Amino acid sequence: MKTALVIGGTSGIGKVIADVLGETHQVTAVGRREWNFIKDPCPYAIESFDTIVFSAGVETGGNQNFVDQSTDDIDQILQTNLVKQIHWSRVYCEKRQGPGHVVFVGSAHSMEKVSPHKLMYCVSRIAIREYILGARRELAEIRPDITFSLLRPGTVRTNFYRNKWHGNVTQQQDDEYYESMAPYMTVDEIRPYIEAMLNGSLKYAQEIIFSANPI
Repeated sequence: MKTALVIGGTSGIGKVIADVLGETHQVTAVGRREWNFIKDPCPYAIESFDTIVFSAGVETGGNQNFVDQSTDDIDQILQTNLVKQIHWSRVYCEKRQGPGHVVFVGSAHSMEKVSPHKLMYCVSRIAIREYILGARRELAEIRPDITFSLLRPGTVRTNFYRNKWHGNVTQQQDDEYYESMAPYMTVDEIRPYIEAMLNGSLKYAQEIIFSANPI
């Protein structure tokens, strides 16, 4: 059986991805408790996995402009959403023997426009897409057997908003936030799109965008 490593695979979109991959792969799903991929060396032979998924993503610091955001919050956003994803995907390409598939989870709306008080998050999402596009061109020359795919969901209701405020959010505030973002998708509603990319008719597609809102 093929194997997959899903980074950020213990909750939210990443958990859906891990569940879908579990139909065809032996899946290792990790969250921060299992592997802090920002600070720690990889506890696995990353090149041994047929598929690796980067579903870890953060937007910390609340509704602050980039001047008022702390350096720690900005660093966490860029390290999680961009820098370490570049690092570990490059290591995978360097060490992988045989075909491989790298899946990144980006954002539909943050790449089309920079929303107020989301500058660093949007920068990280735009930049990772540019990395993926450039990496594909270079891989076509040196490692055509490794595929980079990008999944770009719109607003999906997960624990993302709570994490943005370091968990200091009431249920009412969480409800109000997502109502203000309506229409949004639930994790159950995004499953068919993920199934299509990972196991179905769109397997190995370069990029899939889906959203309850117009893009």
